[in-house]
Amino acid sequence: MRKSVVHRWSLVVGLLACVATAAAGQEAISISDRLAKAKALYASAEYEEALSLLTGVAMADAEAAEAAQYRAFCLVALGRNDDAHSAIEVVVRESPTFVPSQTEFSPRVLTLFNDTRRKLLPTVMVHLYREGRQAYHAKAHERALERDDAAVD
Repeated sequence: MRKSVVHRWSLVVGLLACVATAAAGQEAISISDRLAKAKALYASAEYEEALSLLTGVAMADAEAAEAAQYRAFCLVALGRNDDAHSAIEVVVRESPTFVPSQTEFSPRVLTLFNDTRRKLLPTVMVHLYREGRQAYHAKAHERALERDDAAVD
């Protein structure tokens, strides 16, 4: 009996180690690599696979912002418009000046993106203005300029 309990725990620990190693391997892929693979998958209409690569990518830099954009495009292509709408909102809040290329994406993607952007942009601009004003009054001039540039671009 004791031997079987130890054996079961060994199997559980081994399985957890495999899962942790696989997760670490996925995290080891850089944002650039994920984005390049996801773009190729998107271009070949493998939207689910592209979406799985882009899930969990934080909005930390320009590549991460582009990953969020492709995540939204995949959701639209899959017909998951509610999820796509939410993903597009994230993109508009993080990159208010981004507009998808009319030659690269389908009319359905462009329409949903432009409609969502048109509705959300006034709120985003007011938020950027207020952040910039608060930063200016707090004497955080660099932050104020960043917010002002984001609102003007």
